[in-house]
Amino acid sequence: MEYGVRATEETCKILAQPFTVYTAFADARGHPDFKRYYAFVQAADGEDLASVLVSRGLARAYGVYRETPDRRHRDDYRAQLADLELQAAKKGLGVWSRTDWEKLPEERQAQRKEEREIELAIGNNKQQQPIGKIHINKASRNQLMQLPGVGEATANAIIGKRPYRKPEDLLEVSGIGKKTLEKLKPFLIFPEG
Repeated sequence: MEYGVRATEETCKILAQPFTVYTAFADARGHPDFKRYYAFVQAADGEDLASVLVSRGLARAYGVYRETPDRRHRDDYRAQLADLELQAAKKGLGVWSRTDWEKLPEERQAQRKEEREIELAIGNNKQQQPIGKIHINKASRNQLMQLPGVGEATANAIIGKRPYRKPEDLLEVSGIGKKTLEKLKPFLIFPEG
């Protein structure tokens, strides 16, 4: 909570000066009630707000990415934020200053176990197979997460790289290799043509 407050304060300070917001719209593909707006916030000095917060250990590099306003590919932007996060962690900035690196593997294992228990308790077992086939370009994130080998990050990556014309197009998605693709094919519908 303390670092959430610090991130808010830092954001308010940065946005006290003139700033620019670049937006892009995308439908939520698969659910007509949801629409998705992506935004890049550029501070008065030209810095990307997300990059600043990640580099100071006040935000994580996580989510669905889009091409940047300066036309950098979404994968390059994702990699840049991941690199900034790694640097902040190494320097012990922000929330990373509280990380006990010796206990980290044990704590992450406990977190994964807890997440699996919660999924079982609420009936969200990732091993559950989808009912019937789903259209790759229209499926919701939750539908995609029912596919074998697809978790939240991969589902978000699939959505971020739409549209797909043929199964092999999925090999461009981080986290999907040939073996995973073979497991997915029986559950997917692709556009004709």
